[in-house]
Amino acid sequence: MTAAAEDIRALFDEIDRTPWGPQERALVAEAVARAQESGDARLEYEARLRQTSSANMIGDTDLMLTSFAWCLAQHEADPERFPAEIEPAGDLLWQYKWMAGALRGSPEFASEQIEAVLDDMEQHYRRAGVGLSGALMARFEDAWAAGRIEEAATLRERLEATPRDDYSHCDACVRSQFAGFFAETGNEDESRAASPAARSPSAPSPSCCCRCCAPVGSIRPAPSTRAATASRGRTPTTSRSSPTTSSSAP
Repeated sequence: MTAAAEDIRALFDEIDRTPWGPQERALVAEAVARAQESGDARLEYEARLRQTSSANMIGDTDLMLTSFAWCLAQHEADPERFPAEIEPAGDLLWQYKWMAGALRGSPEFASEQIEAVLDDMEQHYRRAGVGLSGALMARFEDAWAAGRIEEAATLRERLEATPRDDYSHCDACVRSQFAGFFAETGNEDESRAASPAARSPSAPSPSCCCRCCAPVGSIRPAPSTRAATASRGRTPTTSRSSPTTSSSAP
C-alpha cells in the first residue's frame, strides 16, 4: 500500500468515528478529493459510498444522487473490483432504497423515469440474489407518495407477505409506515393496530436499525456496525439529478 493510500484509509477511519454534520461532510469531501488525486478508483469508490450516506443523512440530495450514480456505474462496470457492499463504507443496494423517494420529491422527473429507477433497483437485487423486501418497500412508498392508493394498498399487502431480509426496513419503520398509510386512507382501526405503540407489552421494543429516525448529527455507531446502520438512513425528499443518467460527480 502506498503512503497516499495509507493516509486515505486513515482518513476513512476518522470519518467513521465522526458524527454526521459539517465536520464529517468536510472529511468525506477531502477523502473523495484525495482519492481522485491518487488515481485509485477503488479508494474513490469507498470514499463515495461514504459520501452517498453522508449526503443522505444531512439532506444534500443532489450530492447523494450524483455520488450514488458514480458508484453504481463503477459497480456495473466491474462488480468484482467494486462490490455492492464494502464494510464499513456502505452498501450500494441499501442506498438504492433512497433513490426513488429523492426523485419523487422533484417535479423535474416524470413517473416513467422513477418507475425505471425502481425496475433497475429490483433487477440489481435479483442479480445479487438478495430478498426483495427493500425493493417492494420502495415501490410501496412511491405509489403512496404519488397518490396511487389502490396500487399502494396492493404493494403493502405483498410487502407484508414477503419474508424479512437484510434489506428490509427495521420493524419500527415498517409499522410506522403502515400506520401512516392506514390513517391517511381512513382506516383508523388498522392504523392503531399497525402502530409500534400497539405492540404487546411483552414483545421486544421495536428499534430503528436503519437510522431513518435518527436526527442529523447523531453519533455514529461503532465502525463494526456501520454497514448495517450508518449507511442506512432516511429517504430524502428533493433532487435535481437522476442516478440512472449521471455517471460522474464533482
